[in-house]
Amino acid sequence: MNERPFSPSIPHPDALTRLRRRWGGIALGWLAAWLAGYLALRPIWPHAGRWALLAAPLLGYGLWVVWRHLPQNYRPGERRLLPTLGLGNGLTIFRGLAVALIAGFLFSPWPGGWLAWLPMLLYTTADVADFLDGYAARRQNHATALGAQLDMTFDGLGMLVVSLLAVWYGQLPAWYLLLGLARYLFLLGAWWRQRRGRPLHPLPPSTHRRVFAGFQMGFMSAVLWPILPPAGATIAGTLFAAATAASFLRDWLVTIGRLDPRGAGYRRAQGRLVWLARAALPLLLRV
Repeated sequence: MNERPFSPSIPHPDALTRLRRRWGGIALGWLAAWLAGYLALRPIWPHAGRWALLAAPLLGYGLWVVWRHLPQNYRPGERRLLPTLGLGNGLTIFRGLAVALIAGFLFSPWPGGWLAWLPMLLYTTADVADFLDGYAARRQNHATALGAQLDMTFDGLGMLVVSLLAVWYGQLPAWYLLLGLARYLFLLGAWWRQRRGRPLHPLPPSTHRRVFAGFQMGFMSAVLWPILPPAGATIAGTLFAAATAASFLRDWLVTIGRLDPRGAGYRRAQGRLVWLARAALPLLLRV
């Protein structure tokens, strides 16, 4: 009997075929955006070729992630594969495109003029899409395991790319890259525990976690403002780094069973993390 890695159900073949056709349309759209970006940048920026070369691998990776998880396009608790992606998944997939286009600016000098604002505008647009995708999915009754997987993937990839870009532009110190890698280190630790046969406990749903992630994404957008002094970004970044590290430590303690998410200590930690993130944003706006 063949094992299906993503769903306990057997996907309807017609639904999966329709999803793959939609994926083909997405791939063509991403390719068109990449080509249009290159053609627009080539006459005004000498590093347009490098931009295209660096964006291409992330475009390919993002499309591979979407293709690989298409069989997860079902609602929680259901067995029927949905034949459409829905607006929520569409917004999440757009975030993957935006992250890939931002990655093209890596390892080139910060552009001058209006082009200097483009990485920030792309990431801010991705932030807005991140804010809306879950709401859109719930409104359409189209919240799926596919959407959850894409959301986590593009969140982590976006934070890594933007952290690397901010460090490259001199806006943040090199140690901030550890925060960009935090999700991947967390997953590596969970994989290692599972490999050794040790238990893993699921993280409970958390509104505070989403609020904190929103603060962090807003901070990273602001760091890419060309008018922001690096010294001010570093001070605010240190506060966000402390809050982010504490957040991952708290979640890790829950995952390994050392912290009860139903306890008062967990709730106090949530409140302190949000307070610390809120304290960093006014500081950033004053510099």
